[in-house]
Amino acid sequence: METMLPQALTPLEATAFDEAVLGRLRKTYAPDLEAVIERLKSLSFHYEVFEVAHRRQVERRELLFRHAVPYLLVVRGAERETEESSEEDRGCLATLLLAHTLALTQLDYHMDGAAPPSDKTTAAVWLEPATASAYASRMMLEAMSVADDWCGSSSSHVRSVITEVSGFVLERMLQDTVERYDLRFLHGDNQIYLQSPTSRLMASGYWELMLRVGAHRHHLDVSAKDLVAIRRFRRLRQVVDEIADLDEDVAAGLSTLPVRFAAAAEPHGEIASLIADEWSIRRPTGDARTTASTARIAGKVRASPAYARALAVAVGLVRSLDEHIAQDQSLPLNRALRILTDLKLAWLCEVEPATKVLMPAVPASTSWLYER
Repeated sequence: METMLPQALTPLEATAFDEAVLGRLRKTYAPDLEAVIERLKSLSFHYEVFEVAHRRQVERRELLFRHAVPYLLVVRGAERETEESSEEDRGCLATLLLAHTLALTQLDYHMDGAAPPSDKTTAAVWLEPATASAYASRMMLEAMSVADDWCGSSSSHVRSVITEVSGFVLERMLQDTVERYDLRFLHGDNQIYLQSPTSRLMASGYWELMLRVGAHRHHLDVSAKDLVAIRRFRRLRQVVDEIADLDEDVAAGLSTLPVRFAAAAEPHGEIASLIADEWSIRRPTGDARTTASTARIAGKVRASPAYARALAVAVGLVRSLDEHIAQDQSLPLNRALRILTDLKLAWLCEVEPATKVLMPAVPASTSWLYER
């Protein structure tokens, strides 16, 4: 599947591109996904509260599909519709979905203070706080327990990557609760935010989890350069998310890239002052609902040069991935990154039409990002 995008797309073109690519992959991977979901459904619990919570989460097939795509792109490729994954390939995928997707996506709602609409099929189902915490712990333990049976020769590697990547994401989620509504983080060092291995920009971990285990199943070594590229993709995903969710993040008290850039440009300016006032009101209750005042702040950020700078970072990350992939486009890992990067760029074009105008103005060289 050749998906290389032109410089940028209009929102309508981006939506059509996204639907076409994901539709093709959904059809290709349907047998694998059905088998994995049946395996997840086979788990049993002692109490009804767990049975109900698990059933509700596993019903979110679109979420499970999208989290499975990076793994299946490496293990299966994008074209082989007549083939299916091995039982061990499927077992590894089911284990990863247990430990990360089922465990952490629903827990995150309580960590960053925001939850999606209840009918959003690409998101996990919201659970009561006590249920969410217990369910997350149970899924992590279950993944470690079934790894030997489900993952075979890859079980040790799967456990190691889960501990490293999903373990970090869990810590990062808790750190988000520490940083909410705290102006010290709003005015923090933005270069550190862009580069640090513990930055919130590394908060989305399933991409790395799925790609690394998929490469292991394919008997591929993940080089230091490959790992840099994978982690740039993690940053890209998070930057695009922070651009798309600006209103919700302002309400939730999260110091994301657009508001950090705005505050850095004018530390005592109007935007920084409005955020400080808004967060001082919300801090005692943690109320993350969007209001007219948070919409006003988000609108001012979008109208500022800081917002264009955040867009430029996203485009720069796309270009840095282009550079890496171009070195050898025949490698399964790079073919997967090509499709994932194009999908992410399409999403950025979809949520922010200015991307099409901005993209040609971003330097072709990505050395200005100075990423580790």
